[in-house]
Formats: sequence, structure tokens, C-alpha cells
Amino acid sequence: MNLRRVVAVTRETQIQQLAGSVGQEIFVADDITEAVDIIQTVRPDLILLDHHFTQRQIHEFLETTHKKSINTPAVVVSNEEGNADLAKELKQIGIFDYLQGKQDYGRLEQIAGRIKEQCKVVKHNKDISDFFAEDLAASVSMVGKSY
Repeated sequence: MNLRRVVAVTRETQIQQLAGSVGQEIFVADDITEAVDIIQTVRPDLILLDHHFTQRQIHEFLETTHKKSINTPAVVVSNEEGNADLAKELKQIGIFDYLQGKQDYGRLEQIAGRIKEQCKVVKHNKDISDFFAEDLAASVSMVGKSY
């Protein structure tokens, strides 16, 4: 299930390749500051964050993107088996999901599928809300002669 755009915030080629497995267009940032600039420009469907960033850096990144009205799901990717407590803590601060080690990489397809389904629901609801013209006048007065 391919997403349109994915931003990988990492220097590791393995995580960049992982981004390529679920995205049509891949954008790579070496650090969080560069990532914010890219994300503001391309508005991706998914952000993959390297596990080398500290929990504090990830939290600051999420706060920054939230302040800029960017609500793109972010997934932290680890190359080694992580601990369940870290995954829980990261989800509590706003991370969409956490991939613990290479054996967990296969779940990224499922995560991409969930994101794609959420996008469809949001888009469908937006289309419905745009259907009714509530901001327009109920009637329009016309002035002039009728021939």
C-alpha cells in the first residue's frame, strides 16, 4: 500500500530504503530542523524518524510541527529490538507508531494502510462538509426591470 510522499529523517540507508518501500516520493533529511523545512514544503503522508534522536528531540519535533499545523503521522524506526516502555512513552508524546528492530519492519505496510484509510475518511468527511453552502445567503435579491 503506497503512500504518495514519505519523509525519512535519518542518515541510515536502511531506513531510507524502508521509506521507499511504502512511498512513491521519498524526501530525506539529516536532522530535525531540515525535516521541518521539508515537511512544510511537501506535506508528506508519513514521517519516519531514526531512533538515534532522543525522546526530547522527538517531543520538540512534534511540538514544532503541531504549532505549524502539520499533523502528519510520525513513526520511529529502530534497527535493534527496543523496549516496550520506550514505545509506550513515544506514543504518549504523539508518535503514531514505533518499529522495534528489523523483524518489525514488515508492520510498516500495515501502518501505511492505516494512514491511507484515515486519509480517505478525512477526505470523505471534508467532501461532505463542503457539499452544503452554509456560508452563502439563502436568497438573493435582484434589482432591475424584467422584460
